[in-house]
Amino acid sequence: MFMPDSTTFALVATDLEEAVDTAIEHLKTIATDELRPGFVVPELVREAIEFRDGEWVRTFRFRAELLPAGA
Repeated sequence: MFMPDSTTFALVATDLEEAVDTAIEHLKTIATDELRPGFVVPELVREAIEFRDGEWVRTFRFRAELLPAGA
């Protein structure tokens, strides 16, 4: 099975600190599920205010590199 070396994802949070904490927990799950030894600290690539489901929310998009299996 091919596993990509990087991932990009978006999430909703009230501030950057919460977004980073949530992103790290998300990456821990991905690394564990894919048997990866870890990941590079996520990079914030976009922060936006978006209208979703009838309310304005703050969204954060991150990119992160997964460490190769067997590294």
